[in-house]
Amino acid sequence: MLKKEEQLVKEQELVSVIIPTYKRSINLTRAINSVINQDYKNIEVIVVDDNGKGSDYQLETENRIKEYIENKKVIYIVRDLNGGGGQARNSGLNEASGKIITFLDDDDVYKKDKISKQVEHLNEGNDIVLCSMVVVNESGNSFYPEWSKAKGKNLNDFLINGNAYTPMIMFRRRLFEAGGCFEKVKMLQDHIFVLNLLKISKNINSFKYIGFEHHIHNEERVSKNIDVNCFLNKQDKEIGLTNDEKVIAKLKRKHIKELALVYSRKNCYFMSLKYCLKFICGISSAKELVEGIKLSIRVIAGNKIFNFINGFREVLLK
Repeated sequence: MLKKEEQLVKEQELVSVIIPTYKRSINLTRAINSVINQDYKNIEVIVVDDNGKGSDYQLETENRIKEYIENKKVIYIVRDLNGGGGQARNSGLNEASGKIITFLDDDDVYKKDKISKQVEHLNEGNDIVLCSMVVVNESGNSFYPEWSKAKGKNLNDFLINGNAYTPMIMFRRRLFEAGGCFEKVKMLQDHIFVLNLLKISKNINSFKYIGFEHHIHNEERVSKNIDVNCFLNKQDKEIGLTNDEKVIAKLKRKHIKELALVYSRKNCYFMSLKYCLKFICGISSAKELVEGIKLSIRVIAGNKIFNFINGFREVLLK
């Protein structure tokens, strides 16, 4: 290591980057390299293998990153059994030495200054910082859908508008030590994780900076089994984080709309219609009227037509 880099390491707080991997290790070295080559130098890389010890996928993954392990460029953790992304990240958190923690998925890629930019924002008095991302499809085309933008300028803003994919998140390790961990849930792991961190510290901020590339695949476009209980869990946590009556009122409206969409995605037409009508009956502003019209169109069109339109949009992106 050059003397300049050695000096930087001494001056910088250690940042732990946790990369869970399961089956798709083909791009894992690309992900690791994007962390190692950061302009921020005091970093430890923790790869958590969630394939199950001794499985073909585990052995393949270990062989793929053997050089990184031998050169001590990564800390390699092998879980005995597959437990899912949240549990794999908890395993990484338990081993992390850094006072600052962030994440990366095994086929995504950090921008060169991702860590330094987020640390800078963290040191402005925040305990949790979210960055945005660019989405890259299999054809290599980049786009910026609404869900690629980090949202949450403060507690109330995150509760109402919050959006956080796991690699967007950087936070101080003491929040994990105080109980902020990933829950074993089927979906919304990243969002629920941030809500758990917010139980400990309300100091959250987000910024528009594009910190990484999120690569999507064919299998991500297949409709997942939507778990309503995960949404109800998230909603209960959101309500429990504030005493502000105005925010609670907004949350309740947001939750009604959310459940209408969730049931539509599950093809539960009557439940979707029930919550849609409930939202419409509570309309009290021009903005909500527009939202109600859009929601009605979405619910009446149904999930199949909505997916067809989305599929058509994806074809245009290729």
